Amino acid sequence: MDLAVRKVSLLSLYIAILLIRAYFNSRRKKIAFSRRVDFSRQKLIVYLIQAGAAIPVVLWLCTSILNFADLAVPRLVWSTGLVIYTSGVFLLLWTHLTLGDHFSDTIELRANHTLIKKGPYFLIRHPMYSSVLLTVVGAFLLTGNWCFLAIQMSVYMLIVFVRIPAEDDAMRGQFGAEYDDYVLGTKKIIPWIY
Repeated sequence: MDLAVRKVSLLSLYIAILLIRAYFNSRRKKIAFSRRVDFSRQKLIVYLIQAGAAIPVVLWLCTSILNFADLAVPRLVWSTGLVIYTSGVFLLLWTHLTLGDHFSDTIELRANHTLIKKGPYFLIRHPMYSSVLLTVVGAFLLTGNWCFLAIQMSVYMLIVFVRIPAEDDAMRGQFGAEYDDYVLGTKKIIPWIY
């Protein structure tokens, strides 16, 4: 019974993420941008991130390929994972709602681009990636599968070491000293820590 609940929970939350992303991506296509930053490379990174998120979900839900990496997961642990994962989904939604027309899955700057400092951006510069971290940790606790974690953390490192610096450079190029001041008052991903 617990395994079925865990699988339905993971599937439901993953679908929620896909729906959030699909909705905001559909809105993005209607909005003109003034500058794209290294579009081909950024699109490749997006595809790698999406594949790295989807593959372990599909493998864990639909096959026994990852079973070798299953750990015993007490109900309290997977329930905690469910709460953390759900928090990540809500942070993702809040981030998208806060960004509004400034959302893009690649690095695109609008003609009327403004530096967003409200909502989750009040505390952290990259709350979308904070939401990814929450979903990765939550998914690990929910699935109890260390291979699932390894695959998703590999993708997360791509975000941390490639995507975030590119976004920071684009924002610094667009906003200059205003962005530098914003950086001084916020952390990248984890409030007050990192």
